[in-house]
Amino acid sequence: MKNFLQPLAALPNLAAAFARVQANAGCRGSDGVSVPLFAANRDSNLRDLSNSLAKGEYHPYPLLRFPIPKNSKQQPAASCFLPFASCRFLSVPTVRDRTAQTAAFLITREIFEAEIYDGERIWTLDKGIPQGSVVSPVLANLFLDELDETLMSFGLKLVRFSDDFLILAKTAKKAEEAIEITDMLLDDMKIDLNPLKTKIVSFDKGFKFLGAIFVGDGIFQPFPQKRDKQHPPPKLPPALTLRKYLELKNKP
Repeated sequence: MKNFLQPLAALPNLAAAFARVQANAGCRGSDGVSVPLFAANRDSNLRDLSNSLAKGEYHPYPLLRFPIPKNSKQQPAASCFLPFASCRFLSVPTVRDRTAQTAAFLITREIFEAEIYDGERIWTLDKGIPQGSVVSPVLANLFLDELDETLMSFGLKLVRFSDDFLILAKTAKKAEEAIEITDMLLDDMKIDLNPLKTKIVSFDKGFKFLGAIFVGDGIFQPFPQKRDKQHPPPKLPPALTLRKYLELKNKP
């Protein structure tokens, strides 16, 4: 853990992180400290943050949650508290916490910058991680933990495994409301619902989730499918040697 905390708490890393936060010019958090106010005592604030991180005493403040209209042409945010108003909620960390989160990103980003090789060239993903990565379920849990807690605070029942989840509702109307709430929450996190997989189903008609089939009171597990030996195995690019890697990496 010390190997992670030391570079995370390093003042140059925190300074670079705050520079990014400052450039985004976001609003204040739950502690009332705005970006300009934090910047006025930048060195002192960063030293305090560094000490709390290095000692393992850091704890984030609660998120500041408030409604805003989905677009600027709509009614003022105060009307978002009306039932079924077309608004979304923002959950904003404090400037201090945004700095700590950005600092963590700066020292770990290389882990998630996957390089792709197709036999002819090498390139780096602009963002995200490749499908099938072993860290995908872990990152899904980190990102969607807030979704779990917020949906439960609305009184909704949730079943989730990684990024696949069910929201249980007693009526179709309640299910539609749950989809709207989920869409707003994920929009805050810059995550989109998959329109092909997002639908309202029922136990009466049956549905499939995580490979199991749910119908009425029954749960059925399909027999494992044998691999079709008639299809040839996929053609893989040639093995990548260190020399070839360096040639492709430095290729203009």
